Amino acid sequence: KSLVNPWGLERVTLNYEKFLLDADGRPVRRYPRKYPPQNIQTDVEMLLAGKPLPPMTPALEQAWQEAKREAVKSEYAFRAGLNYYAFGSPAS
Repeated sequence: KSLVNPWGLERVTLNYEKFLLDADGRPVRRYPRKYPPQNIQTDVEMLLAGKPLPPMTPALEQAWQEAKREAVKSEYAFRAGLNYYAFGSPAS
């Protein structure tokens, strides 16, 4: 199962995105590459305690907005035909 980012994409758009997985290996939250790992602590604690994750914080929402801008211009962005290919294409 995949987890879409806030603008609806399933694929990883920037290198070093982070995913929080449950005990069964299913993704439960996705974080942009520049989001500080220490800011994920509350989510991890809630998941380990079996509680629902809190809503996205304003800081996480802002980080996703910055990631969206970065995905357009960054050398870490994945670009179709350059550093990622559609499944089944000759280059995949």
